Amino acid sequence: MIIDNGINEETILHVWNWSFKTIKENIKEIVNAGYTWIQISPVQGTKDKSLVVKDWWMLYQPINFKIGNFQIGSRSEFIEMCAEAHRYGLKVMVDVILNHMANRGGGSDSNFPHETVESFIRDDINFWHERKKVENWNDRWQVTHWCIGLPDLNTSNHMLQDMIIDFLNDVIECGADGLRFDAAKHIELPEDPGGSDFWPRVIQSLKNKEKLFLYGEVLQCGASNYEKYTKYMRLSAEGYSYAIRRSVGYKAEKNINNAKEYQVPYGVNGSNLVTWVESHDDYASDIEKSFALSEWQIKMGWAIIASRSESIPLFFNRPKGKMWLEGTMGEAGNDFWKSSEIVAINKFRLKMKGEKENIITLGNNLMIIERGNKGVIMINIGQRYHINIYTSLKDGMYKDKISEKVFYVRDGQLNGTVEEGKISIIYHEVEEDFIAEDIYYLRDNKVFFTNPLRWNKPRVYIYKEVNHKAIELSQWPGREMYREGENIYSYPIEDYWSSGRVIFTNGISQIPEFAKEGLLILKNK
Repeated sequence: MIIDNGINEETILHVWNWSFKTIKENIKEIVNAGYTWIQISPVQGTKDKSLVVKDWWMLYQPINFKIGNFQIGSRSEFIEMCAEAHRYGLKVMVDVILNHMANRGGGSDSNFPHETVESFIRDDINFWHERKKVENWNDRWQVTHWCIGLPDLNTSNHMLQDMIIDFLNDVIECGADGLRFDAAKHIELPEDPGGSDFWPRVIQSLKNKEKLFLYGEVLQCGASNYEKYTKYMRLSAEGYSYAIRRSVGYKAEKNINNAKEYQVPYGVNGSNLVTWVESHDDYASDIEKSFALSEWQIKMGWAIIASRSESIPLFFNRPKGKMWLEGTMGEAGNDFWKSSEIVAINKFRLKMKGEKENIITLGNNLMIIERGNKGVIMINIGQRYHINIYTSLKDGMYKDKISEKVFYVRDGQLNGTVEEGKISIIYHEVEEDFIAEDIYYLRDNKVFFTNPLRWNKPRVYIYKEVNHKAIELSQWPGREMYREGENIYSYPIEDYWSSGRVIFTNGISQIPEFAKEGLLILKNK
């Protein structure tokens, strides 16, 4: 039943706990940072008016199936935010809670609805499963019919389903382009013991369903029936996010090879998945708590997941406070989502849309993701590494979008250096004006060369045309240059040659490439 609606290679920013007003104020910046979707926090009513981030869980304990709450904003503000997002081409995904409602407290009270839950839901026994807490997580009946510390709705009831359908269609009519189903694992499938038609009936009743982006939170533990949910929606990739964090050294030895496989059951592939380095649950829960992840680890993990071709990555925006769960709901989180390297990764993803992936790992620390013949991202979680591999990129010179260093492709061989703990991104051939500015220049009657390919003994061949005849300073391959500093070389020339052309070489490779005219010597820089 899952609809092939052409939604792929999108990039989601999870604007966790941002208000509709805050989102609206930041839409242009979100789009400029390379995101194509936002995932917003739940819009349903809440049982309290707390705004402290540590009470984030309140948004996941709704009291109704209506749009608007104290923390995130009103229905009218939601409509305005969606309209502004669409004006910039940004799409909106709403996190919806359909499995349970707010509880009235801890302990034995956790399985009973809070007094603020709308009375026609709270007081109808047909809308609730029995008040038992799951005891055996490998028992599918318990997972879908008993409580997870919250009062569990009887999602097989058609009157309740109709309420849910009306709510979801209102969300869609107000501007939502997609839905994230919280706790989807706990809502029964038709083939489950005590199964129901909830998923097929609800999804078939959605307006504009052919264009909707739907994904569900189906944790990969216990009796999840994970692969069977792919009939109805894309899925969260909890196992892969765990592997990503470990691969970049979080609570484990660094090993980038662990990030290659999606860690999903047979029959599920990347196109079924929404991936992340950390989710709000990973960050905020007491179980996995990813708070200790460094920004470097998040960045390297993001480079991996956002550069892949099939799965759809989600970037979780942490609260702006330095302490765990510090901050105020409604405000934007920290600024890391729009940092220069994250943006460069996002733009690489946008540029590579439609290109197949080829993943190469060199040892345990370097991953290279090649996208068709258009671009390459190199992710180095270890020491400085000189790249020398076959590639599908066409021959030429490429400028790293992050460091602005140069990589060189000749005869299908990619050469260049990725620095320790860094990311390099290349995806289009360098023009001569870049070469002139960044590779060589003339100063104080010396030709300087920045040696982007780290040649051991670079040489310079200088010539000029006089009356259609080439006059050489010396025969090919020219003269060995003098080392001025790390990867800076020079060779002195007289004024006569300052209007000539240069070719740099190590005797095997050359800049510019073979059969191309030498580069014009620039004026003093």
